[in-house]
Amino acid sequence: MARQLHAEGRLVSALGRPLPVILYDLSDPDETFALTRAANPPELVAEFLSEDPQGQSGPLTRT
Repeated sequence: MARQLHAEGRLVSALGRPLPVILYDLSDPDETFALTRAANPPELVAEFLSEDPQGQSGPLTRT
């Protein structure tokens, strides 16, 4: 859903500028980077993802 909100420009419309959506899975904290990568355009999360201890957390998919 976050990816769709980015694509449709709704986040920029509501918040006034592009902001990343950071997703956190309480049952699997290591999944945070993969979830966040899938939910956002790469340019919005590059800095956040640079902290991923596993490197790339799965492929970046565009939907």
